[in-house]
Amino acid sequence: DINSRGIQIGGGSGSNFIHAVNNTIITYNNDGNGIEILRSSHNIFEFNNVNCFGNNPDCLSLLYDNTNNTFRNMYIFSSSLLSKGMLIWDSNHNFTFSDSIINATSSADLAVSIFATGGEWNFTNVSFTEVNWISGGIGTLNVHWYVEANVTELVGTNTVPLTGRTVTAKDIFNTEVWSVITGSDGKIPRQVVRDFKQTGTNTKVVYSNYTFKATHSDGRNITLSRNVTK
Repeated sequence: DINSRGIQIGGGSGSNFIHAVNNTIITYNNDGNGIEILRSSHNIFEFNNVNCFGNNPDCLSLLYDNTNNTFRNMYIFSSSLLSKGMLIWDSNHNFTFSDSIINATSSADLAVSIFATGGEWNFTNVSFTEVNWISGGIGTLNVHWYVEANVTELVGTNTVPLTGRTVTAKDIFNTEVWSVITGSDGKIPRQVVRDFKQTGTNTKVVYSNYTFKATHSDGRNITLSRNVTK
C-alpha cells in the first residue's frame, strides 16, 4: 500500500493503554508514517527505532486529541525531502518525551501545524535541532536537560566527597527550581532544568544561565553559573 503506516494506533476500543516496546519500524512508502497516533491516550512507546525513507512521510505523527502519552529511548530518523521527524498536526496533545534522538536530515525534526490547538509537550534529554512552527499553531513546548553534580573538597592531596551539603539551582529569573542534599558520595540525585519554553513561531523564553550553589558546613558557598543547553 503506497500510504501504509508502520504502526497506527487510535480511534476505537482498545486503542488506549498500549505499551509498544523494542520495535524496529522502517517505511519506504509515500506518506507512510512510521508511528501514527490518533485519539489515543495513556500509551507508552519505548526503545523503538523508526526510520522513514519514502516521499513525505512523518516518522511520528500526532493527530486529533491525544493525552498522557509517553515516549522514551526512541530513535527517529528520516532522510527524504519533506519527511519530518515528528509532526504535531492538529487538536490538543499532552505528552512527555525523554532520552531520545529525533533526526530529520532533509526537513524539520519537529513540526507544529497551524491546526494545533494546544497542549503541553515536554522533552527531556531529547536531541533535535530544527523546529518548524507554523504561525497560528498553539501549544507549549518545554525542553529540559539533566543536571548531575558532585560536591568535593581537596584535603591535602585527596579529593573528599562532601556529604549532606545543600545544592540549589536558580534560573536566570532568580527562581529556585530545586534544592537537594548530597549523598555519602558527594553526589546529588539527578535533577532536571528547563532550557526553554516555546509557545509560538517566535515566542520563546530561555531559562539559562542557571546558578548552582553548594553550601559548605562552615557556611561558605560555592557558586557556579552554567548555560544548560544541548
